[in-house]
Formats: sequence, structure tokens, C-alpha cells
Amino acid sequence: MVSETALEELCDENGFLSQREAWSRDIAEAFAVSEGIVLTAAHWEVLALVQEFFKAFGESPANRAL
Repeated sequence: MVSETALEELCDENGFLSQREAWSRDIAEAFAVSEGIVLTAAHWEVLALVQEFFKAFGESPANRAL
């Protein structure tokens, strides 16, 4: 599991990952734990879709679309 300190070092001043390449399932789990969330199959499905969108368009989808 990724430590809270390591997670903070990977993020910018707004709490977002500084580099997309740093994303991993372990990182996602660490973010979820820090928010008190247990990731379910539905969460992983949405995360996979967001990853695909980012790979295709170079940015995250609008929050409204999510």
C-alpha cells in the first residue's frame, strides 16, 4: 500500500497527481483510503473509463459528464 506521505509527494498543491504516469491501482486505493472509500467493481469500471478517455484525449472528462 502507498503511504500517505508518498501519496502527498506524488500530488500537486491541489491534491491531483502531478504526473499521469504515476497512476496505478495502488495509488487509486491509497486515494480511496484517504477519503474513507472502499473501491467496488463499479468504481474500477469508472476509473477504467476515465483512464481510456485520458489516453484518447489527453485530459480528464468534464465532471458533468461523469
